[in-house]
Amino acid sequence: MTGISIDNTIVNKDKYKMLFESLKDDEFSWVNHPTKKKEYFVSIFIHEKVYKFKIWDTYNQGVLIYRIDDKGKEFVTNRNDNVLRYLK
Repeated sequence: MTGISIDNTIVNKDKYKMLFESLKDDEFSWVNHPTKKKEYFVSIFIHEKVYKFKIWDTYNQGVLIYRIDDKGKEFVTNRNDNVLRYLK
């Protein structure tokens, strides 16, 4: 670890070392960055709500699913290789 920024402000990396250790325990790869093969945009309409997703078929991380909220902000929700059979 060479540094930490919180809300665009560089902070003392020694003071926040445990934050880094906690984040390392999450289930994402620190080595392989997703290389996008194909991108799909999916909208699901339910009653008065629309659920929007962006699905990436990648070369090195399988299938990544992003949920897009009403403000356009994206959140990686999961990794599900089974959804490709519906999209191809």
